Amino acid sequence: MQAGNSTENIEIRGVVIPAQWDRRGNIIQVAIQTDSFERYLIEGEQDAEVMKWIDQAVHIRGKIIGEDVVGHKIITVQWIENLTPTQMI
Repeated sequence: MQAGNSTENIEIRGVVIPAQWDRRGNIIQVAIQTDSFERYLIEGEQDAEVMKWIDQAVHIRGKIIGEDVVGHKIITVQWIENLTPTQMI
């Protein structure tokens, strides 16, 4: 993964999804999939916390720290909350 020199604050709403697995099939990275099909990969100290929210709708505040090789933005999470389906709109 490539990291950029600048960081940008961002707030997104979406569903936490698995993004990468190890050889045993364990999830080792998650992402946020938005309703507009944008995918934000999660990295940093909070990634283990975000893994607890798989398949749930969330609102996240964080910083964009770069992009992966296919152009998905990589973010570090500063704050996360669970959303009800009506809050996703």
